[in-house]
Amino acid sequence: MKKILFALILLISVSGCIPDRHYEGLKPISPETDYYLLNTVDTLQPEFRWEPALEEGTTYDFCLWEATTSFQRKGFLGTGGTSQNWGTIVYCIENLRDPQYRPDKPLEPETLYNWSVRKRRGSNVSSWSAFDQTTIVLIGGGTTSMSNVPFRFITPAI
Repeated sequence: MKKILFALILLISVSGCIPDRHYEGLKPISPETDYYLLNTVDTLQPEFRWEPALEEGTTYDFCLWEATTSFQRKGFLGTGGTSQNWGTIVYCIENLRDPQYRPDKPLEPETLYNWSVRKRRGSNVSSWSAFDQTTIVLIGGGTTSMSNVPFRFITPAI
């Protein structure tokens, strides 16, 4: 019994936290995105891909922002929800026919970027795709939650 209890405590300690993520809008495929473990892409001209819309005749608007360095993360390490500025627009392209986009110029090296996409059907546009995430920390029992978080990545060094 003691061995089972020890194994359970070890499992909880190793797992640390359980994220629960919900996407609003179109789900990203690449670059992979995670708020806490930022993905570094392998090129300064990454290809952005997302799941296609199910509705026929849909086009896509794509935007890329250079992230600001000033953001607040609140939750079990602070108080309340999350506050963030998506940054300064680098690219914003409308009416893409395919669920992908690659910038025509290299991005800045070692830079944090946010990106998102939305659906367009004629003059009707959806909200920008983002994710909401609640993380339950098993040790200590705290939680943290974020909403309307853009998809994020870092460019490589030259």
